Amino acid sequence: MKPLISVCCILNETDIIAKAFADYLEQEFSGSQFEVIIVDNGLSESARNDLSARKFIVLDGSGDRFDTTRDIYMAHATGEYILIIDADERITAEGVAMLMHCAKTDSQFAGYMLPEFDYTGYGNWAEHYALRFIKNYIGIRYDGREMHSSLIMPDGRPVMENSSQIYAPLHHFDCLKGNNMAKRIRNIHNLNAVLQQNENDATSMMYLGLEYVALKNYDEAEQLFRQALDIRPESNYTRYFYMLMCAELGRNDEAQELADYLTGKNKYISMCRKIYTKIAFAKGDTDKAYKLLLSDIDDNPYNPSAYLSAGAMLDETNPQLAATLLTRALMLNPMLNDPRIYAAADDITLYRIQNTLLPCVRNVHFHLAKAYSKMDMPEMAEYHSAMQDTLC
Repeated sequence: MKPLISVCCILNETDIIAKAFADYLEQEFSGSQFEVIIVDNGLSESARNDLSARKFIVLDGSGDRFDTTRDIYMAHATGEYILIIDADERITAEGVAMLMHCAKTDSQFAGYMLPEFDYTGYGNWAEHYALRFIKNYIGIRYDGREMHSSLIMPDGRPVMENSSQIYAPLHHFDCLKGNNMAKRIRNIHNLNAVLQQNENDATSMMYLGLEYVALKNYDEAEQLFRQALDIRPESNYTRYFYMLMCAELGRNDEAQELADYLTGKNKYISMCRKIYTKIAFAKGDTDKAYKLLLSDIDDNPYNPSAYLSAGAMLDETNPQLAATLLTRALMLNPMLNDPRIYAAADDITLYRIQNTLLPCVRNVHFHLAKAYSKMDMPEMAEYHSAMQDTLC
């Protein structure tokens, strides 16, 4: 019987990261409903032997471009659905259960966007959705832009054109030193290469704009967003990212105009509400801001993102309430790795809980070391400082 879900990833990490990731995969994706496919793109011999001993399917990578290597696991996956996950990402058991339920009951979409708890350059978390859960069609592949969202169907149509969203969050951690900047540079290079071939590729313009936002090159990003909208004015996705950038820069009138447009199209309602809240605070209309925050929590009482966003907005105006909301977010999802929680919540128990779940996340060790120093427990502080160095 073929598996329900093929869990696919590329590994070229250090032994300590590879082992931590393998331990996680073995814990969450054991049993006949899963197959784990790992493409070895530069592992040590001992790390590869460890993966093989765990009964994972280990394939030789191309050692070349990401899409060439990713297409290797796409071609070998036998599950009805494919989950794509990186070595520095995790998904909770609850998220896995959500994906399994989706795979068993829903067949109308080609792919699903999962929220990523990942700093995207806008001051927002869990509002960045990534295409990671895909129905396994024969011949599905990447289109050469070396981005997860660039999967295309056998007939050439983008999977994103027939995709939906599902709340099974991915948690993107900082355990790979320098990975973020390297990824930005690589993506910019590849997207520019695509645009040299087709200067009217609005989707690539949008993605390139996002890369420049992450580097805080807002002028370049704005030019790209505007060009993309000139070519494809119906692209609400581009308008959404443009709105986030305007809000981050305090350009409230422009952000509100874009939010009004998207709300009128019944798109990104929850995110637009956050933009309205931020604008209300900026204008001093705290009554309206509080009502908007509470309505978002009322609509999403079990979604940690609602508490996370509300806590972040209240961090300066009401720090006590902010700490309560951020703690609630952690209770709902203890795998959250968000600096705003560390800034607002002083309870060291929260860090201890995270450390049991996230032994390879440098942020957690950093804040544990800091907390133990304040508590005059030098041995524990030194241990977690040493763990940070180990993970560099």
